[in-house]
Amino acid sequence: MIRFATLCVFLFMPGCSIIGGGAGEAPSRYVYAAKSWAGASIQEMVAAWGTPNAGYKPSERGDSGIAGWDVYAKSGQDYRYRCTTFAYFDSDGFITRIVVRHSRFCDRRYDGQYGTMTRQEPRPGHSPIGT
Repeated sequence: MIRFATLCVFLFMPGCSIIGGGAGEAPSRYVYAAKSWAGASIQEMVAAWGTPNAGYKPSERGDSGIAGWDVYAKSGQDYRYRCTTFAYFDSDGFITRIVVRHSRFCDRRYDGQYGTMTRQEPRPGHSPIGT
């Protein structure tokens, strides 16, 4: 019973994440680059990342808008890599949340492009990793 309780505590510890590294593990450069856009305008991210290819829904009547990017390569039925990112933005066009899925092997895929993929001027006191 004690082992089960301990396991539950570790599974739900703040700071742990299945995507982008857990506590004590460095997050991937891809996840860092994506999450650096929190607080920016969606237009800025689209200018840097290109036209969203996994859908775009504008913000309407107080609902969040969403833009998505999905890049992958398959070998037969298996993915060699897959990088999926969704940016949620408010009615003013500012990104409120970034969700990264399937980020395995994305660091190597985008090597050399992180200068343009990462937002250069995050909000003062803002850490993109915690968003």
